[in-house]
Amino acid sequence: MWNNRRENRVFVRIFLVSLFLVATLTILYLLFSEQIITDLYSGKRADFLGMHVNPEEKSLADYVQEGNQRFVEFVVVAFPLSLVCLLLLYKLFSFLFSKIGAAEVNRVELPVPVLKHDWLVAILIYTLLTGVYFFPCLSSIGQSLIGPPEDNMQTHWALSWGYDRVLHGTGSFTFVNDVFYPEGSSFYYEAWSFYNQVVSSLLRLVFNQTTSYNLLILLTFPLAGIGAFWLIKYLLKNPYLALLGGFLFAFNPSHVGRALHHLNIASIQFVPFFVLFFVKAVRNEGKFSLALASLFLLLNALCDWNYLVLGFWFMVFSYIYLAFRRQQFWLGDLTQKGAIVLGSTTLSLSFWLVPMIVQGLRNPGAAPGHNIYVADLTGLLIPSIHHLAAGLGFIKTANASYTGNTWEAAAYLGIVTLIIVAVAWRHILRQMAKYLIGALAFLVMALGAQPHFLGRMLPIAFPDRAVMLLPFLNNVRAPSRFVVYVYLFWSIVVVLSLDWILRTSKTRRKSIILAVSIVGLLLLDYSFICDKITAVPVPACYEMMERGGERYGVLDLPSGYAEVDRYMMYQSFHRLPIVQGWASRKIGKSLIDRLEWNDLKLQEQQLIESKVKYIVIHKEYLPNDSVRVDLYRKHYSPCFEDQNNLVFQVYWPRAAGRQ
Repeated sequence: MWNNRRENRVFVRIFLVSLFLVATLTILYLLFSEQIITDLYSGKRADFLGMHVNPEEKSLADYVQEGNQRFVEFVVVAFPLSLVCLLLLYKLFSFLFSKIGAAEVNRVELPVPVLKHDWLVAILIYTLLTGVYFFPCLSSIGQSLIGPPEDNMQTHWALSWGYDRVLHGTGSFTFVNDVFYPEGSSFYYEAWSFYNQVVSSLLRLVFNQTTSYNLLILLTFPLAGIGAFWLIKYLLKNPYLALLGGFLFAFNPSHVGRALHHLNIASIQFVPFFVLFFVKAVRNEGKFSLALASLFLLLNALCDWNYLVLGFWFMVFSYIYLAFRRQQFWLGDLTQKGAIVLGSTTLSLSFWLVPMIVQGLRNPGAAPGHNIYVADLTGLLIPSIHHLAAGLGFIKTANASYTGNTWEAAAYLGIVTLIIVAVAWRHILRQMAKYLIGALAFLVMALGAQPHFLGRMLPIAFPDRAVMLLPFLNNVRAPSRFVVYVYLFWSIVVVLSLDWILRTSKTRRKSIILAVSIVGLLLLDYSFICDKITAVPVPACYEMMERGGERYGVLDLPSGYAEVDRYMMYQSFHRLPIVQGWASRKIGKSLIDRLEWNDLKLQEQQLIESKVKYIVIHKEYLPNDSVRVDLYRKHYSPCFEDQNNLVFQVYWPRAAGRQ
């Protein structure tokens, strides 16, 4: 390892070179930028280094001003500032690694407390807490989906499609045209959760689809808790600390937020199991640890393919960590074990991954979001929208400022946990250092291509900026999802800190009072009450649409994210193809992408050619600027109307004619 002086000298040289480069680029920019932008604006140049301008959108002066601002922010400021931040991160990691080395020498084994049937106690506690937090939803578990109306409705459609059209029909997971009718779209990149598809199909033998969906959401909490419990118990040899750590991981704010929206991303239950058995395999503990690590990585991938990629990054970071610890560049044993775990998983899924990767390479622009769906720095300290204190003004303001969805940005570590760690870290840094390294590494990834503060992108390039250039791996477009590993490591750091605090208590009585008080505060800070549900009605308007004849489509209006999610949920009941739709990665164009909205005569012709027989206007989403109901009434013939919906028939069978 280099000493600090040599490291600093190398950094100063690199920094000076970067300043020289920035100065050179600035001179070139001042000399040529305005002329280049003028040529682009006037049409003398079609593009320059991928840059285009549109004279209809902005004036020449606006483009010049915008170019100047972007150059200053992303070159003059960002380049040197990114180097400084990179050095600071290197110093921080180096400091933490140095503490690990001292820990191995001074490690003292403490007596192991005993808790009979501890895993049963853990399951019972996590199940009871799940029931408490979701109690308001339980009375309507068979009629309403957990969470506000959003992607939960799309997941309801996905589970129904898997059960009704794939398992008991002729549909396919690879291509769907019951949405995006008539062309359809490849669904290799859809957020299918095959594990949940299988379990949902089993639950459907007893329950309806709504109940099955809700049970899958609820199950993620006790299962994630027991996984983290076993991992922390293995690492710390203390079942009481493991009980608390399991709670902190399973009920973390990010998991809560995603549970109300994304079943696939909320399915974090196999992450701690994978980490547990991979660590045991690396340590050569347990005969079947390597096989179990492979199995649980596969289960993670079957929950959501993002977790396959996150598992890959965990193994990469593990390699880097052990390379520093062992002072070796090549770790043959770890390379072999990582190759077995990753290779067996990818081989098992190759029938899906190969065409998926091919499509990703052919459609590189299909995965935006690396600078949108990120963990905001503010969110580490400010409670999420589901916290009991979320109604406070400054918390509302902070959450509203984040880019992307608020539940994707949820990364609240907890004020109580931060205080606990702040009190103890100096005294037990040697014990917690390696877990802090893990939490910090994944946090850097979760912050995205550029760190955000109150929704504003800071002019600093982070490692995810490089990940954006990696084929296939760049399709993990929501870096905030790395926080699942942040919370796993953070849970260990917190319980280690709490253990030290309790051990410093002078009497057993004070220790018990302190433990109860702190645990109570932790429960309060990580608690929530789920009172948001989504009703699952089936509008009567679809009943009047004929079945059994020609295949035709339905256009639901108006458009909108939550609106189209609802139309997809309706489709799982009425089974008629719909023109609208959402997919995680839509590949190719369909009718909805070229449909005319201003000229209804041309729109009618497009709908007839595509065999779209009905237009349904959902009144609950009116008024809406995208739909002029009065114009639709004048042009199309209404065939059904109630207080909720208005239906127009676009064409009639030739034999019947227009009535």
